[in-house]
Amino acid sequence: MEFIEKQKVQVLSELAETDRTLAGLENWTQQTAIGCCLITSASAGEGKTLLTACLGRLSAQFHNKRVLLIDMNWHKPNLHNCFGLIPEWNLKNYFNEISIPDFIRSSGIPNLDILTAPISSNNGGNSSAENSRTAERILRESRELYDFILVDSAAMFPTNRYMVDPVILGNACDLVILTVLTGVTPRQQIKRTQVMLQSAGIKVAGVVVNHWRDQ
Repeated sequence: MEFIEKQKVQVLSELAETDRTLAGLENWTQQTAIGCCLITSASAGEGKTLLTACLGRLSAQFHNKRVLLIDMNWHKPNLHNCFGLIPEWNLKNYFNEISIPDFIRSSGIPNLDILTAPISSNNGGNSSAENSRTAERILRESRELYDFILVDSAAMFPTNRYMVDPVILGNACDLVILTVLTGVTPRQQIKRTQVMLQSAGIKVAGVVVNHWRDQ
């Protein structure tokens, strides 16, 4: 029972921190008309997808915005699993001029929609540059439809030839949130990521530290 109670405390604490993060984003939005935020990290497995899903849910439920979550981690998508969805669209249909609204799915939560990653294996063999340009176009079209967009991206490192580049996406968004896993992410990797984003002229709103324990 004690273990279960500790888990409950941890979950409630993480939800409170997520709400605090959202409050910060709301403040940025009011001051600078921000409509699109990218979630990325230095390495994989640091909680980007869960943070994206939680921020989207809270924003839609309690802040009365039309919110779209976009999975642009096309190499290893996972956002659809948070909402029990199965990816169904592919890039071939998109290139055939079928519009983005045809691919957007309801999350089951009022005001919250999802654009999953495309189903094509490695996106038809397209290079990282080709995928990144396509993702930019999709993002531009999506911004015309929603009040607020949260983008779940790939990690900055390691790179691969099929990924959608978070740096390119960061320039197409209004700001970036960097997630870090306590005790796991090397500090040099975090610094390298931050420098790369800022050198590209990208606004880094802040860092969300997952599994933080105050010693």
